[in-house]
Amino acid sequence: NGDYYQQISNTIQNSNGTRNYLTGSAIDQVLGCWWAKQLNLPSPYPEDRVKTALQSLIKINYIDDFKFWDIDQFWKLGIDNQYRRYVTDGEGGLIVLNWPALKDRIKFPLLYNTEVMTGFEYSAAAAMAQVGLIDEGLTIMKTVQNRYNGTLRTGLAQDCWGYSGNPF
Repeated sequence: NGDYYQQISNTIQNSNGTRNYLTGSAIDQVLGCWWAKQLNLPSPYPEDRVKTALQSLIKINYIDDFKFWDIDQFWKLGIDNQYRRYVTDGEGGLIVLNWPALKDRIKFPLLYNTEVMTGFEYSAAAAMAQVGLIDEGLTIMKTVQNRYNGTLRTGLAQDCWGYSGNPF
């Protein structure tokens, strides 16, 4: 769409286990480009588009303070949302999947789409730094670090993801 990469799917959106993100902005949409560069391989996408997609990720998926994020809005609209909150009011994060406008959300998105997952956040931050978005990458890193300030969690277990890939 010119701002970020979208999913093209031939499957029908339904409640029988088919979950997509379609027009949503996914946190790992250009992770393959970051990884390809680590392996000294050519990027599958043009770097200017990767940079634009990562800039859009900050605009669309970054929540500065979850205190002001109304998760109940999804239930009110009948959107299936398997949500586990790994952040508290006053904390921020980069959510796994989001849409520029609530009206564009699909009814059955990927499970756990509104969660914050530290490993994905670090990967997105590294990808941002790799294409020259240093300030944006550092914003994500600082946001993650602020969640591990010793108040609710220690900074000692960020590398221990637990059984579901999330820090507990």
